Amino acid sequence: MNAKLNEFQAALGILLLEHYDEEISRRARVAATYREQLAGLPGIRCFSLPASVGNSLQYFVVRVQQEECGISRDDLLERLKAFNVFARRYFYPLCNT
Repeated sequence: MNAKLNEFQAALGILLLEHYDEEISRRARVAATYREQLAGLPGIRCFSLPASVGNSLQYFVVRVQQEECGISRDDLLERLKAFNVFARRYFYPLCNT
């Protein structure tokens, strides 16, 4: 993978660094709201990285256990669109397939 930035992207990144803490704080509030609203729903499991990793909260990972939830992950994704929640299958296809 070549993850180099061109000059414009690097300059923009430097300018945005001053907003980093604010952005992480905003993401943390959103993640807390998700966890609160999803708590106790059967078949829904929220995941997060260990605190020692320094999570940027860029992603909010939810695992759907179809047997417990009563709906498949893909059906849930489609239903969420009706509420303007545009989730996606991130780990697809799975590495083991």
